[in-house]
Amino acid sequence: MNARQLLALGLGVSVLCGTARAEAAGLYFSDRGVRPMGRAGAFIAGADDAGAIWYNPAGLADTPTSFLADFTWLRLTSEYKRQLLIRDASDTLQRVDSATVEGSTPVLPLPTLIGNYHLKEPNLSIAAGFYAPYVALAGYPETVNGQPSPARYTLGSFNASTVMLMGGWVGWAPTEWLRIGGGVQALMGTVRSTIAFSVSLEDRLLGAPEQPEYDALSQFEIGPFIAPSGNAGLILIPHESVRVGLSAHTPTVIDSDAKIRVRLPSSVIFDEASVDGEDAHVKVKLAGIVRAGIEVRPVEPLRIEAAFVREVWSAHDKIEATPKNMAIINLPGGPQRITLPSIDIPRNFQDSDSYRLGAEYQLPIDDYKLVTRAGVA
Repeated sequence: MNARQLLALGLGVSVLCGTARAEAAGLYFSDRGVRPMGRAGAFIAGADDAGAIWYNPAGLADTPTSFLADFTWLRLTSEYKRQLLIRDASDTLQRVDSATVEGSTPVLPLPTLIGNYHLKEPNLSIAAGFYAPYVALAGYPETVNGQPSPARYTLGSFNASTVMLMGGWVGWAPTEWLRIGGGVQALMGTVRSTIAFSVSLEDRLLGAPEQPEYDALSQFEIGPFIAPSGNAGLILIPHESVRVGLSAHTPTVIDSDAKIRVRLPSSVIFDEASVDGEDAHVKVKLAGIVRAGIEVRPVEPLRIEAAFVREVWSAHDKIEATPKNMAIINLPGGPQRITLPSIDIPRNFQDSDSYRLGAEYQLPIDDYKLVTRAGVA
């Protein structure tokens, strides 16, 4: 098999999977809401405003008729730098340090807008609204100091993505000691990503490693999609100063059509080649969540809660990508048409546990009330 035939085979796989398996640390941004985060996210047993839709919808039973407007900006700055070990023509390993790539996020307020209506009889609350997921849409430059970015194979841009959740929830207090609640929501939107991959073969059969002439640019567009999920919870009140809360959120499965557009490398080898088709199907499973908390109210203005949250990210073990009649055609040295195969992109996420301790204290100041909050997680 000659170099061009190897290239034909390698490119067919690279279009769908530009990176190999990697192990890395996790990156956590934030839980939701101004008030809950003031308590370090310990808001499962003590939920009693419209923010309960996320932490424990049973808390809606104690929420008066109200409207919650909450906006958050996630500011993420990052630096990327790597070291390469390259074997030269004399079989000597040379260490090459890349330039530093700086990533940033746009100023984009992430809203939570929830309306709640409380019925005194039968002590029932109905809430509806929408909110944006807390995701930092980081972007990275395509060039650094006039040269192609060394992060172009690893860090893609999601700046053009648009995603939101919309849902409805109910909270009910059938007795003085029990609150139950639940809701359904749908993750809706379109996810767009751009990332480069190299089709240069190993052992310098075509050119130097990461030679820009052999870079291909892929653009993924997943959706528009609608991915439903649900959550439910309960709050037990064994004593007027003690609350115990439990809640769970089902996993979310994105099972959607997608577009995969590929700009082939600028090398003359690809002058006559092209990618036929752009339709594909993508399936992604996102984490379910289990929460538990105990809140004590030793005196009326003071609340203290200890909570545990488990996010089942092991469900996000892979991304399934299935092209629909996509193929590379007219590639020199290869078959007339190379049909792109289905592929599973490994993700291998792990479950995460968090322990939270939060408190709030209400201070009367003339005719106003000042609430101070603190927490650790």
